Amino acid sequence: MARLTLRDSLCSLLLVAVVVLGGCHAPRAKPAIQPASVNLAALTPPSDPLRPWLRMETSLGDIIFELDAAEAPTTVINFVEYVEGGEYDGTIFHRVVPDRILQGGGYTPDLEPKPRSVPQVVPDTWHIDLHSNEGTLSLIRSSDQLGKTTAEFFINLTDNVRHDIGRLHGRYAVFGRVVAGHDTINRIRSTPIGPDPKYGQGLLPVVPVSPVVIKSARLISEFDASAAREVIAVRYPKPVDAVRKLFGKKVADALTETGSGLSYADIKVGRGPRSPDPDQNIEFQYRGTFLNGVEFENSHDRQEPMIRKLNSMIPGLQEAFATMTEGGHRVIIVPPELAYKAGGIPGIIPPNSILIYELELLVIQ
Repeated sequence: MARLTLRDSLCSLLLVAVVVLGGCHAPRAKPAIQPASVNLAALTPPSDPLRPWLRMETSLGDIIFELDAAEAPTTVINFVEYVEGGEYDGTIFHRVVPDRILQGGGYTPDLEPKPRSVPQVVPDTWHIDLHSNEGTLSLIRSSDQLGKTTAEFFINLTDNVRHDIGRLHGRYAVFGRVVAGHDTINRIRSTPIGPDPKYGQGLLPVVPVSPVVIKSARLISEFDASAAREVIAVRYPKPVDAVRKLFGKKVADALTETGSGLSYADIKVGRGPRSPDPDQNIEFQYRGTFLNGVEFENSHDRQEPMIRKLNSMIPGLQEAFATMTEGGHRVIIVPPELAYKAGGIPGIIPPNSILIYELELLVIQ
């Protein structure tokens, strides 16, 4: 071992003295961003049970939202189901676009999709007067032809006008707004971001470097789901009014009801020589909507027409196609007993739904 000289010893003592006296600084860890505080006691939620307030506690502070079941009852009911099912607890804000949106609710801190237990629904999009303005809250709809809700939500950081027009219209379901916690939002939008191989194939520099965790989401004022359902009942028009809005007065005035309760109107009478038998395959196109005009299925989204055996369809479709000929184009109103009855299709068709179909019979095979 080498022996220390007197000079070495003096230098070591001098270095210690400099550090002690503050002449140089040891490396320091970068201070963590402190969560923003929201004075809940100073807030007064409205007494309106159709506009409940929700507290979202994140690792960077709280955000308070007001949900609007008076305008978007179906979406709010679904969101509250997500909240009460604990769907958001332990998820993150996984997409931060500082000048546009904050998106979260879909992934765990390790960027794995969070398993879901609450069914998805088709949200309000047709008649509501809510737009993607700065500070609003939206649920993202799935990109399939049913357009059901996902648990993912986002906060609009600007007026995202393009969400309300063109192909994106109805893609995002606005249902609330931020009422407090703007400091928290600013902390989230300012957090360092970058790409992550688990999101967007690692090509999108939008994932927070340090996860911004949603610790919990809870209602902090009363919500009356039964009152929201009454709003739905009022806002969903009568079947003939829905047809009038979707297809015009001429088609609505031509509606004829059969003995089974099915109503139909021909937009174009076919010129084929015959109607299909129950066990024959038919080639056709169709579009299905709810009374509020929201599509739940559209065969035109496929690359080719549908081919089905007539007797494999719901009774309402069987009856409608059985009196059409090739080239026919028809609108029908199908009551629940001729469609999916009290059971519906979970996550797609609500129980006891009246459905509207637009049918085109192309070929009888």
